[in-house]
Amino acid sequence: MTLYIGDTPRKIQRWALNPIVVTLSIILGGLAGYFSPETGKNIGFLGTLYVDLLKMIVLPFMLSAVVFSLRSIFVKSENMGALLQKIFKWYIASLVLVAIIGIGSALLAKPGSGLDEATLRAFGNLIQSDQSTTTDMEITLSGHTVEEHSVSMMDKIIKQMIPSNIFAALSNGDTVKVLVFALLFGLAIGHIPAKLSDALTLSLETIYTACQRLTQWFNLLLPVASFSMAAEQLATTGLEPMRIMLKFLEVFLLATCVVLALGIFAIWHRSGHSLSEVLSSQQESFFMAISTRNSTACMPNMIESLIWRLRFNKSEVELLVPLGISILRLGPVVYYTIATIFIAQLYGRVLTPSEIMLVFAVSILAGIASTGMTSIVAVAQTSVVCAYLGLPFEAAFVLFVAVDPVADMLRTAMLVIGINGVTALICTRPDEAHVHGAHESTALQAES
Repeated sequence: MTLYIGDTPRKIQRWALNPIVVTLSIILGGLAGYFSPETGKNIGFLGTLYVDLLKMIVLPFMLSAVVFSLRSIFVKSENMGALLQKIFKWYIASLVLVAIIGIGSALLAKPGSGLDEATLRAFGNLIQSDQSTTTDMEITLSGHTVEEHSVSMMDKIIKQMIPSNIFAALSNGDTVKVLVFALLFGLAIGHIPAKLSDALTLSLETIYTACQRLTQWFNLLLPVASFSMAAEQLATTGLEPMRIMLKFLEVFLLATCVVLALGIFAIWHRSGHSLSEVLSSQQESFFMAISTRNSTACMPNMIESLIWRLRFNKSEVELLVPLGISILRLGPVVYYTIATIFIAQLYGRVLTPSEIMLVFAVSILAGIASTGMTSIVAVAQTSVVCAYLGLPFEAAFVLFVAVDPVADMLRTAMLVIGINGVTALICTRPDEAHVHGAHESTALQAES
């Protein structure tokens, strides 16, 4: 039985996800927060509520999608090893590429060099006004610091991956631990005879479809959420931090555009659709990314765009998108490379080739380790990279925090479109007949 909610809600959903509507909501919200800060702060809870609603369904959606997809791949594919090799190859290549883009952008544009006297004075005033931050972010620059950071980072990555209690991981919202469990559980299900696993497969399909329906309902609130989040941000920070960090944001935007262009090109090259069709398929995921600044909340839209709009292999997409969200941290890697070089240039430090290679390697590790972190904690990870070079990141921490909502939009957009691009490169080319026969929910998605 089709559970579609009718023509009128479908028209409302198309209106709510229209790029013009979302963009106007962000602009009007920013103006409201700037000219009426009290109003902006009072309505900020609406954006938080919207993100929480989306995050509420992420874990059951991911668990059901990954387990079902692995089971389907084992049943229908005779070359699982080849798929794993492609995943490893493209993930490593993508992380290396975005790190090069970040370093190249920062070295060529030099965002931390040549700042005028007024900007430097304002920079100093903001740093001095946040004495508590510089105390909390103290870094000991000694020979043992690098080793301690290295050990703690690897320890952190391992602890983030292995769940000692899957129910605790679900309760705490530990995305990576749930993903690891889903991968292992899906591998086990794939080795169980189909007649024994069919009942579980049907249950997972029901959960998956229900989560898709909830996502469609929640998307109707996107313009309101965009307005409230933009209003709260401008009411809280104002425009002064934006002016001081303008060159950093310009370079980060440039790197973001390069990554987005490469992601779109990869999807277009592999999908066989026209460029306009590819751009149209990705616009909902893109605007969801910059509005919510939460990559896991974008996961249902990402999967829908690749499967139902572009006809990529359903089982592979449902496996690769959650995996990419947790491992393929493209946005944070670019952010750490540019932020570290920006700080070096700000203090007149000329990096040697070996130091640049160090920034390259540690930024990739720090990016992977940022999985599941809040935006502020993810920003603080920059101190890990800076500590290897003896750079005082703690002094500029307050400025990075002040402009992070803008930077977080760009990081999330890179993650979402970049992962879709890498997924398109890994997946087999679209096969419409295979997709239509894969799940009973195809009819439901085709209507929407």
